[in-house]
Amino acid sequence: MNSRKLQAVALIAASLVAGSAFADGAEYDYPQPVASKLQRADVRADAVRSAAVASDEYQANQYPKADVITASKLLRAQVVAEAIEARRLGLIVEGDGSARVPTAAQLEQVRLAGVQAVSNYHASSARK
Repeated sequence: MNSRKLQAVALIAASLVAGSAFADGAEYDYPQPVASKLQRADVRADAVRSAAVASDEYQANQYPKADVITASKLLRAQVVAEAIEARRLGLIVEGDGSARVPTAAQLEQVRLAGVQAVSNYHASSARK
């Protein structure tokens, strides 16, 4: 029993001695205040220049905008009829399929479907 007490006392004494040895060499470097050599106006001018450069880079990476936006001269019925005919001929592909190049005959069929739709539109509006 004495040997156990002796071991416990030795362990406690060793931990106290070791703890005080580590605490002695600790030095902390706190952040030091930094004195700026720039004036307030210089900092603001630099921020404005940085924002201008970022804006220029953003604008350079954008798609060009159309100068003039023109309205389509096609009737809705004509566009719909041409799209339906192109889909019927297999020229409009859905999903990941590859697009086909239309032949001259297929292009003519699509055009004629649009012409027919325009003539039907004018005929129906004349009846009213």
